[in-house]
Amino acid sequence: MKINFKKFPLYTGISRQKTTPMDISLAVSEGLYGNIPGVQAHSLAMKIYQSDGDVELDVAEMQLLHRSMDLFVGIIADSVRDYIDNHKEE
Repeated sequence: MKINFKKFPLYTGISRQKTTPMDISLAVSEGLYGNIPGVQAHSLAMKIYQSDGDVELDVAEMQLLHRSMDLFVGIIADSVRDYIDNHKEE
């Protein structure tokens, strides 16, 4: 799966009806780096932080990202979880 964290389709409200492209790369990478132990989380955090566009995620990275969303505010967590759930096959 490829995700562009620099232009991520972030929900604009609780209704989840509209999105706007936002740069969430720093928030996500810092959340992973500061709160999830292990080399996999560190590696994923750096991969997202250093990206200029699409980030290619393998299955393990997608699962780690999905599980870590409990650490984030609702709008980011909901947007990332839904994006992963709706684009798994891509």
